[in-house]
Amino acid sequence: MASTSHIGTSVDDPALRASCTRLRAILPQVRGFNRYLALVSNANPAIELWDLFSLGVPLCYLFDLVAEGRGLAKINQSEYNAEMLAESPQRAKKHAIALFAMQIRSDAVAREIPGCETFTVDELWDRDSTQGLLKVVQTVSALIKHLPADVFDAPRRPSVMSTPVVRYSESYRVNVLRELVETERKYNSDLEVLQKYLVAVADCNLMDKETISLVFPNIDQLVEFQAQFLRALEATMEQPWPEQRWGQVFSQAEEGFLTSYTSWFTKYTRGLDILEIKKPYLAGLDHLISSNEASAYVIRPVSRACKYPLLLDSLIKCLDPAEYPYFDELEAGREALKRVLDELHVKQMLVEKQETANLLRGRVADWKGHNPEHFGALLLDDVFVVTKSNVDREYHVFLFEKILLCCKEVVTRSSAGHINTYSAARQRTSPLTLKGRIFLNIVTAADLGPMERNEDSSRGYPVAYPLTVRWKPDEGTQSDSESLVLRCRTEDQAQRWKEKITEKARLGT
Repeated sequence: MASTSHIGTSVDDPALRASCTRLRAILPQVRGFNRYLALVSNANPAIELWDLFSLGVPLCYLFDLVAEGRGLAKINQSEYNAEMLAESPQRAKKHAIALFAMQIRSDAVAREIPGCETFTVDELWDRDSTQGLLKVVQTVSALIKHLPADVFDAPRRPSVMSTPVVRYSESYRVNVLRELVETERKYNSDLEVLQKYLVAVADCNLMDKETISLVFPNIDQLVEFQAQFLRALEATMEQPWPEQRWGQVFSQAEEGFLTSYTSWFTKYTRGLDILEIKKPYLAGLDHLISSNEASAYVIRPVSRACKYPLLLDSLIKCLDPAEYPYFDELEAGREALKRVLDELHVKQMLVEKQETANLLRGRVADWKGHNPEHFGALLLDDVFVVTKSNVDREYHVFLFEKILLCCKEVVTRSSAGHINTYSAARQRTSPLTLKGRIFLNIVTAADLGPMERNEDSSRGYPVAYPLTVRWKPDEGTQSDSESLVLRCRTEDQAQRWKEKITEKARLGT
């Protein structure tokens, strides 16, 4: 299915792409899920997951894995109905999506699996809006958090009636640790292959050194760090079980992880864009790494970093704190990795926001007397349906430390015929017209209203969380206050914008 533009955000939006990349990294670890991933392929993780979830049956499969241990009714629709598929492929896929969506809307699921977002089949299938994709990504992420530990690359837990729990725990522990070390060896091997590949890329003048550092940053440093980390894991594995201090290994590597992975997290989205452009020129090195697989090597370090806490979670769940002397140390190691990932994601967003702000300066031809240098740091940006004076308009809204801007894309002759091809480059560089601004030091309130369901499809948002921003009017205006409404797509998005606006308005900066 082709990607298109949409109301709200682009499939190349950094935040959406990061969320999809993290989710894409976890899904292969779910037992039996690779058979669904084999059906789709795209360098853009958002489009790949959109294609995947639009099949319907992968959603049903994930739900049944969660339902199995929580007393929820299973969907039992993880395979296509052959007759229905032969008659109408779209009908078969939509049928599976509808079954999943109905379960998500149930009261039982709301109680057992918090964080799920209700959605319709049409919302997910509508490629003119990512609203449905955003909801499904959030829902699947919530399901992943509630999956039983034994579905992650480990054998299903034997029956308690037939196998003592102690035997299961020991067997499961061995499997988790074996997976940790063996996949670490494979990861190190892949990095060494990548290192040799980049030498060949440079020798053949397919990319200059600066471009290589953007697409595959600090590869030598990463290879060295991961080799040291692998040696630490192997040395720990060789110790008798009671003396294996796995948490210590991760805690001691916390600074190394942060140093080695910062460049990958802050550059990989740009790297994927560059690699897509360079792809035709890399085919001559397919004997080393296929040009079709090169993007996977860009994402691989990000995926691997995100997997470590999951492996430690699995290990923690099968251990008895009373029997393992270093249990607290193991939990501390997991928290160290989570701190690293939190900081990496923050750094990633800061870099992306700075890049967006830098590009914005050249996208607006007429700043109407304002100096972008005085706006402060860019905090948030997104495309909203904005309501003012009961009129809906679609604007790209930028929230800086000192000002909120509403901008409209300039439709030129070259772009008018390609409105439905909203590429990452166009989203970041297309010309904009400044349509309105609000200085935050005159904002008086940012109020979040109840969720709205809109039956009028012409308004562009079937569901919205309205955030009303109020401010003092200019002198000479008869009204006591002015306001506009940002129609947010999710409650989380609305809350995030409310908090930032309120914080900066209160500080008067």
